[in-house]
Amino acid sequence: MSTGVQWLSKKIRFFLRRVRQRSALIPLSRNDSQQYRKINLAIKSLAVLALLSLIILIFDSLRYSRRSMTDVFYLTLDSNHFAVKGGLRELDSVISSLAEDNTIVVSVCNTGYLDFCKNFVCHLNRIGVTNYLIFALDEQLLSNLIAVKAHVFLLDNDFGETVQEQNQAPGEKDAAPFGSADFVRISKRKSKFVLDILLLGYDVIFSDVDVIWFEDLRNRMSQSSNDIVIQSDALASKNQDLNFNINSGLYLAKSSPQTVEAFKAIIKHGKLANLSEQKSFNHILCGGFKDHPGGPGTRIGTKNCELTKHMHTSVEILSLEEFPNGSDMELWSALIETKEIPGTIYALHANNINSTALKTSMLVDSGLWYERTEKVCRKLKKPRHTNFNSMLPS
Repeated sequence: MSTGVQWLSKKIRFFLRRVRQRSALIPLSRNDSQQYRKINLAIKSLAVLALLSLIILIFDSLRYSRRSMTDVFYLTLDSNHFAVKGGLRELDSVISSLAEDNTIVVSVCNTGYLDFCKNFVCHLNRIGVTNYLIFALDEQLLSNLIAVKAHVFLLDNDFGETVQEQNQAPGEKDAAPFGSADFVRISKRKSKFVLDILLLGYDVIFSDVDVIWFEDLRNRMSQSSNDIVIQSDALASKNQDLNFNINSGLYLAKSSPQTVEAFKAIIKHGKLANLSEQKSFNHILCGGFKDHPGGPGTRIGTKNCELTKHMHTSVEILSLEEFPNGSDMELWSALIETKEIPGTIYALHANNINSTALKTSMLVDSGLWYERTEKVCRKLKKPRHTNFNSMLPS
């Protein structure tokens, strides 16, 4: 029995002895004696309840401590590797260790995109970015990323704070096709994870795993005075305004009350509309998706948006010259031909492509695909001969 329980038990016994001693000095009538016994029984009952409550509290505390020690684990080749399963308290602890300049790089992945996730981590390692954390959507991905020593976190159902569903849909671990029901469901989890981190007080650079980083994006994104800095998904071939369509697969969100309110609105809209997260970003921040207006946000010029409902949230949309998306076929052709990256590009998003197989072929042919083992990242050089005619969605 713990010291606290022993102390409380001793105090209760002492109190009951004093009550009995004092009552023995006072002659009691029969009615008084019965009343005394009732009072004595009530006091004993309350004491027992108090003791049981304390025991339960102590037991729960010990049980949580044991669970934290077993479920929150760190597998390391060095002191800088984190593989964690837990709740928001554990998440806060991990991010406080990984964050640099109060900023954490975040991505979300399931087993279906394991190879893309490994490639993403290899590119981060290549440019020296270590302040990243991959949110695993299933136990299998957690195990696979532990094997290659990537920073990975699984928000556990046991802690009651997870956005992962107990009854996972059959396609949840597969590479969900763009626009599918599984894709929509997975995309909505991304914003919830980012909101959790913003509420902990950290700035977040969110990146899909099919974004190739050529340098630390803080060097460019942090220069902006805006609350949110986000990639454009405008088609390069159509000379569309940058804010015609924004891309929720790459952005910086600064931790502030206005950014938190914006993300709450994005998540709420996504739940009500049953649409992909990207449409909710466009609706809330810029007032509409492509040429379909109606949201609370407003487009400002060609490369900014703002949300003024409740609080003022300013948004900057990144240029396609610095942050091209997957619609730029001229760029992809040049990359495959020369394997050289133009010096003006900070990151390249391999989106707007029909399938993961085509996307993989494109990255291999461009010299941007790595296979990661426990110890090394190895560039795959086998040519895949990308068919450009089938790359873009119809």
